[in-house]
Amino acid sequence: GLSRGQVSFLGLPDSGLERLSEEEFARLVRALRGQGAPDLVFRPSVKDYHGDHKVVARACEAAWPARVRQFSYVVWPEEASRFKPRYRLPLGAVRRMKHAAIRSYRSQTGLVDDDPAGFTMSRAMIAGFCPPAETFEPA
Repeated sequence: GLSRGQVSFLGLPDSGLERLSEEEFARLVRALRGQGAPDLVFRPSVKDYHGDHKVVARACEAAWPARVRQFSYVVWPEEASRFKPRYRLPLGAVRRMKHAAIRSYRSQTGLVDDDPAGFTMSRAMIAGFCPPAETFEPA
C-alpha cells in the first residue's frame, strides 16, 4: 500500500552488513534517523542468527533508543522456539501477497550463498515463511 515515494533504499550490501565499519554503521543509523521518528518500528530480533538481521536490529535500537516503540520478529521459522511472541497479527489475504513477494526476489529463490553450505529455498521452505499470522515481541 505504499507509493514509490514512501520507500527508501539505502544501497547497502546484501549479506554484507556484518562487515560495515563503525563509520558505515553510524551512517546507517543517521539514515534511519533522517527518515524521522516513526510511530512504531517492526524489525528483526537481535536473537536472529543472520548477520544482516542482527545489524538491522542494532541499527534500529541505536536510531530510536527509547523514543519509539519497537517490536521484533524472527525471520527464519526454525528460530521460533527461541522466540516468545506476545502479539499475533493474522495475515488473511496479505499472506498470498507475502508469498508472491518472497518468490519474486532472486536472492530468495536462487542459491542462498551467505550460508556456509549454500542452499536453495524450496517451495515448502518459502511457504514456511508465510504462516497464517505474523508474531512479534516487544523489543
